[in-house]
Amino acid sequence: MNTTFKKISIFASLLAALSFTTVASAQSQCSGLSSSACSAKSSQCTWRKSSVDKNGKKTKAHCRALPGKSKASNKAKSTKKAVSTKTKKAVSTKKASVTKKTKAKATKTKTKATSKAKKTAKKAKPKS
Repeated sequence: MNTTFKKISIFASLLAALSFTTVASAQSQCSGLSSSACSAKSSQCTWRKSSVDKNGKKTKAHCRALPGKSKASNKAKSTKKAVSTKTKKAVSTKKASVTKKTKAKATKTKTKATSKAKKTAKKAKPKS
């Protein structure tokens, strides 16, 4: 087994393991904050007042991350982007190695064909 192939297969295994991992406690930076602490982080969090929904269920007042500001969504996006970049690199590396091998074979075949043609041409020439 060639070392490049081993490296690619190990990388692919790690990549697969990364893609199946999940964030166990994906809480935002605003979760569990008091009203005053939530107000202090107004660029990231907002305070939701207690309310009653249409089914009569009561919700307690709580601090909530602003849309697009949650810790979990940012982490998921960055992980997804990193995985995507690594996949592209692995694919391009694999393509490069395959291309080199293909070119080497083509050159070897071309050289053989050229030498055969020269030999045939020498045999076909009439001797004077």
